[in-house]
Amino acid sequence: RSLHINNCMFRNNRGSALFLYQSLATFYGVNTFINNTGYNGGGMFLITDSFLLLQSDALISFINNHATNKGGAIHITQIILEAAQSNFGDYIDETIIGRCFFQFLNDDVNRHFYFENNSAVVAGSAVYGGASSLCTYQLDQTFDTASNHLFASISTFVNNQTGYSVISSDARDICFCDGIMPTCNSTSMTFQSVPGRSITFSVVAVGEQDGTTTGVVNVIDARSLVPVLNQNLSAQCTNITYKIEATSRYERSINITVTLNEFQTNFQQTPKQITVEIQPCPYGFQVSHDTHICECLTELSSATNLQCNNINGTVTREGTTWLEYDIGENCTIVNNNCRSTYCNVSPVVLPLNESDRQCISNRSGRLCGGCAQNFSLILGSNQCKQCDSNAYITLILLFGLAGIALVVFLIALNFTVSVGTINGLIFYANIIKIYEPALPLSDIPFLTQFIDWINLDLGIETCFYVGMNSCGKIGLQFIFPFYIWFLIFIIILVSRWSSKMAKAVGNNAVPVLATLLLLSYTKLLRTIILILSRSQISCNGDTKQYWFVDANIPYLSSCHLALFIIALLYLIVLVVPYTFFLLFFPLFEVCRSKWTVCTSLYIKLKPVFDAYAGPHNDLFRYWPGILIVLRVVLALTLALFYEVSPPVSILVAIVTILILILSFGKIYKSQYIHILDIWYLLSVLVIVYLVQGVIDGGVYSYYDVKIGVAVVLSTSFFVFVGIVFYHIYQYFVLLQWMKKKWQTKKDGNLVMNSVAVDDIPTPGEKTISFTSVEIFEHDVRPELREPLLESQAD
Repeated sequence: RSLHINNCMFRNNRGSALFLYQSLATFYGVNTFINNTGYNGGGMFLITDSFLLLQSDALISFINNHATNKGGAIHITQIILEAAQSNFGDYIDETIIGRCFFQFLNDDVNRHFYFENNSAVVAGSAVYGGASSLCTYQLDQTFDTASNHLFASISTFVNNQTGYSVISSDARDICFCDGIMPTCNSTSMTFQSVPGRSITFSVVAVGEQDGTTTGVVNVIDARSLVPVLNQNLSAQCTNITYKIEATSRYERSINITVTLNEFQTNFQQTPKQITVEIQPCPYGFQVSHDTHICECLTELSSATNLQCNNINGTVTREGTTWLEYDIGENCTIVNNNCRSTYCNVSPVVLPLNESDRQCISNRSGRLCGGCAQNFSLILGSNQCKQCDSNAYITLILLFGLAGIALVVFLIALNFTVSVGTINGLIFYANIIKIYEPALPLSDIPFLTQFIDWINLDLGIETCFYVGMNSCGKIGLQFIFPFYIWFLIFIIILVSRWSSKMAKAVGNNAVPVLATLLLLSYTKLLRTIILILSRSQISCNGDTKQYWFVDANIPYLSSCHLALFIIALLYLIVLVVPYTFFLLFFPLFEVCRSKWTVCTSLYIKLKPVFDAYAGPHNDLFRYWPGILIVLRVVLALTLALFYEVSPPVSILVAIVTILILILSFGKIYKSQYIHILDIWYLLSVLVIVYLVQGVIDGGVYSYYDVKIGVAVVLSTSFFVFVGIVFYHIYQYFVLLQWMKKKWQTKKDGNLVMNSVAVDDIPTPGEKTISFTSVEIFEHDVRPELREPLLESQAD
């Protein structure tokens, strides 16, 4: 029961250096505990009512002691008093007695404890237990209430284990944390959250002198007054995650109490309060009566290509699906008709009030139809860029020169549909351009621009003017075709009155006009379809119409109304008549022998149709009309079914049928033209196969497809170059023929003049006179002028 320790050294012990059980240990002199280890109390382990009695000269040093659990230097167990039993035999309460574990044997209060480099794995690197906060200096049977930290005043602490658990005990209270530091003076916190999300707060259990320790925390919902969360705590600050649930969509706040599950009842615990301010559910979500959290609205949860995240209130969308929450109308919008060149087809995670996250190429607005602020649409693509100058308007001069060069090129080389060498190339480029949304070709410089040029598109990305929008860009699509038509009409009219122009143009003016009309046809058809197309957006049961190209513009309003009128005029005046002309003119030719009307119209139109049908056999003069109708079918099919899925299968079926017909039917007079057309159609099938192999099944990698498409486009381009050289060769052959013919006519003219001067007729002989001018007027001009021009002259 009683022992005396005087100037002792406790060194290198295992299992605690000094074990006291119901003992009164009196210390004299300098006593040292060094390099001892134990499970609890590396230097000293006190059980139940053991106490340390200190003489005035006593100094107890604890150096480099370690506990694998608690109390690196000293561990004092708690004294538990159990209350009386209830009628059911269980204990209804228990009290943990806290006593000061040391006493002075005289009135001389000195430094009696020294702690250096002590450590514990769990808590209390120096001391664990012992209620040192209750140790006060007793004098004349009175207590000095001001000396509540008496133990600290008689102790020295040097380099003990870092942290907030040098002196600790079993849990007595709970404290909030600021990072890793306990803030026991804070008793309340406020959070904002939506139902379904979790709040995170950091707490730690504290014991003696607010030293951190282990414990069990309860989180109690004030609405139910029962613990909704029970979690063990280490002696470090621990993050507690609490999921917020709302009983209804109208609930605005929740009160939560954070307290210890078990604590020493004779110490006052201060429960911590948390107030959670309930925020409205994110756009597109509402509080569920079943789960009490924010869940997706029905229009989102039932849509394809969408996944709702009820925790963070975001939606994952992909493909051409576009989402937005209309704040003004208070409705959620789901649309499956966002253009692939506008929207990111890859998965995108977004809250519904940030719909621009779905857009690519700096686009913005409803269905990503417009440009973001301070950005402008550019020529050559659907991208938006920052254009800092209007100097690019000078490109009009370049376009003007390009139109003249195109007309001269076609006339000089007879590069027209009347020869048939470019017919398959034009159809090939047209259907690739029509199906551009379904066949997003890799960005291969020049080769994709080559396809654009054949379709009379610029193909080069460049600014035009600051602030260019969809209306301005679509309106420009009509200008260049109209300009080149104007050039060729001027040439035809001038040729009517000028022999020199007629001689320069030869018989190529009408075929060039026919070629330009065919080159412009698909461009105009696509532009008109884009102008007439609309997108439907439903909001609160009300469906509104918007322009397909820019859904920020209501259908038939402002600038779109002007474009709509222009598109109708082009459609009625040019596209429809031109389509019916190529489709039904062969029937007109067959039935003309029975008709006596429209003879003059037939005579005027026949040279134009002959330019298209010239390369074909007589039985297939309807072939140009069929190809025109197929262009219309493909363009309309893509526009009508774009919302569901681009109908690539229809394209494949049409191209396959055309290849079979060209392979077994004698469409053209020249077998070489058959081969050219079949080659270009096969190129279309290869491109479709490569691109769809990536889109559908991932048969090929993106790099493989890019290489494959580049090879196909390169081959098509080199075939085109070969056709150009063929026409150049024919051009020089024609020049040689004309030079030879002119020389022959010149020599004949000299002979005629010689006869007229030298041969003197005898009386009664008839005189015949020839001049060079008469020969030219009679012999050369009719060969150079065209039937269409002659008919106009007549």
